[in-house]
Amino acid sequence: MNYKWLIILLLVLAVPSLYLAVVHYGYQSKSEALKSAINKEAEELNTRNYQSVPVENSPYSLAITDSPHQIYVFKITKHFSRYHADLAQVNNLYESTTKDSMVYDKNRLAFGFDNEKPRDKDIWIEGEKMKSVPLRSFFKKSRYAWNYRNLSFYYPVHPLRTTADQPEYH
Repeated sequence: MNYKWLIILLLVLAVPSLYLAVVHYGYQSKSEALKSAINKEAEELNTRNYQSVPVENSPYSLAITDSPHQIYVFKITKHFSRYHADLAQVNNLYESTTKDSMVYDKNRLAFGFDNEKPRDKDIWIEGEKMKSVPLRSFFKKSRYAWNYRNLSFYYPVHPLRTTADQPEYH
């Protein structure tokens, strides 16, 4: 008999909390989640001009600013048919001469930037082909367009455990 009341009590507490978690977590669309993340985590984008770069079929979205050149990388996740976005990294292009970087999350490659990828080649890391997005068109009006002519954003389909420190081109 005591178990019956315990189960009823758990259901009374669990059902409303689960409902609130599902209904109030996240947003209906990726764009709403991205706007919320910009307002919460990258407030400076509200006062600056930026180009939004949706990365098709990926959990990432980019925001590229001009003067100074920065790339904000947002990771968008989906839980219970609701979207949530977080700022993953801000890449300051003016701080580095090579513009290359590999970003790890929990010791796994999450994404990276490459400035040496030939136009007719693909990016490979430890035998796995990376999905990539060329970014040169977003810097056409910049006086540094020549520096960013081969700049690409790349990411594996799933986070990749790797010991490589730079990509290969095939």
